[in-house]
Amino acid sequence: MVKTYKRHTPLRLRGQGRYSIHLFIKRTLYRLKVMELEQENKLQEADILRISKLVAYAIDLKGTAEMEKIIDSKESILDSLAKMLEMMLTADINLTREKKLYVIHLLSKLKANKEHMQLVKGSIADQQQAFSKLYAASEHMFKKSQSAFGGD
Repeated sequence: MVKTYKRHTPLRLRGQGRYSIHLFIKRTLYRLKVMELEQENKLQEADILRISKLVAYAIDLKGTAEMEKIIDSKESILDSLAKMLEMMLTADINLTREKKLYVIHLLSKLKANKEHMQLVKGSIADQQQAFSKLYAASEHMFKKSQSAFGGD
């Protein structure tokens, strides 16, 4: 009877060569990196609170120059926020009745803010129109005074 010895090396997995070990290590490192990235990119409550403060600052009209362009951008932010809240209501998220009522109340506040912005924008347009009329009238009076005193 002839004895045969199996080659037994600690790095070799059963029936697999060096390439397989290299592939196993590569896959393991990849999985660890993916887990690390998932943990790093996970949204936390503090992140959401910071975003909500930024949104509140972005849609606030106090302390900003009342220009139509700025108001239009703030209106678009309000529209996007309202769409997101409407999607939360229509999606099948497990929200309690109290939370749904809070979202509905918040939507009504957003719509009121949008109406306020539209009123401010309308008053800016009215002011610009009044200014242009006043400017045209002053130009007309200037020309009349020049012709009355013999100017060109």
